[in-house]
Amino acid sequence: MELTVKEIQSQIVDIPMRPPAILDSAIAAFYGVDTREVNQAVSRNPKKFPPDFCFQLTMEEVGFVRKNRSQIVIKYAGEKVRPRAFTREGCNMLATILGSDIAIDRCIQIIRVFSAMEAECVR
Repeated sequence: MELTVKEIQSQIVDIPMRPPAILDSAIAAFYGVDTREVNQAVSRNPKKFPPDFCFQLTMEEVGFVRKNRSQIVIKYAGEKVRPRAFTREGCNMLATILGSDIAIDRCIQIIRVFSAMEAECVR
């Protein structure tokens, strides 16, 4: 089953001074894995996730996302666990590491949505 453009766009967050990104819980749902598996992939492959591919939100950024994007639920409590966010490139790298057909197919859809959104901003 393909994701809709609207489903993907609704999960892309714009945080000040950061590139557009998708939170780890959303990318995990898109790729059909647990959030834990997504974060383990990053932890096990740190060289494949430079800051322009994946970044961990600060507590201030978590508050910003909660305040400004009510449709995005951040399932984190406390200050020790903060979500990671994946840029277009990070979503691609993650799909290659996970290697499942669903992750690869969904990644292609996600990259196309990021590209379409970027093209709209340029106009």
